[in-house]
Amino acid sequence: MNIEETKRLLDKYLDGLTTEAEEQQLRQTMNGEVPAELRAEKAMFAALARFEQTAEAQMDARLADATEHRMSRMIDQWNRVENSTRRKSRSHATRWMAGVAAGMLVLVGVSFYAGQKQQQSMQPQTAAMPEDTYNDPRMAYKETEKALQTLSENLNKGIKEMEKIKKN
Repeated sequence: MNIEETKRLLDKYLDGLTTEAEEQQLRQTMNGEVPAELRAEKAMFAALARFEQTAEAQMDARLADATEHRMSRMIDQWNRVENSTRRKSRSHATRWMAGVAAGMLVLVGVSFYAGQKQQQSMQPQTAAMPEDTYNDPRMAYKETEKALQTLSENLNKGIKEMEKIKKN
């Protein structure tokens, strides 16, 4: 590229009007040998290239850190899901075993009860009628009346307390 065309592209570049193809052509020109009057622009392009490389490296480092952080969070989340699934399967197995044990306990209880009933039916019926605790019916009546009176008083106290609570 001749010097006049390079100057025209530089003016266009500095005004922000170049296309990507023109900028690429300008970079290639500035990487090679240039006349003394364009050495300042060559230094500017070299500085821009170094800046782009540094910025790219920094961006890559930040991107790598962010990616590592994101992956770490996802792995932690997967571990939590895996642990909760393992706990659920353990609790499911525990429930199943408890159900089996409860069923066996019921069977043992029923068979024990049936055995007791069978033994009782085989024994002769010699059980006596319960005896009265009072020989005098008037005394039994007074004791019954006394017990019913105590029951009535206690029920009345409870009803009064419930009425107080309803009023509040």
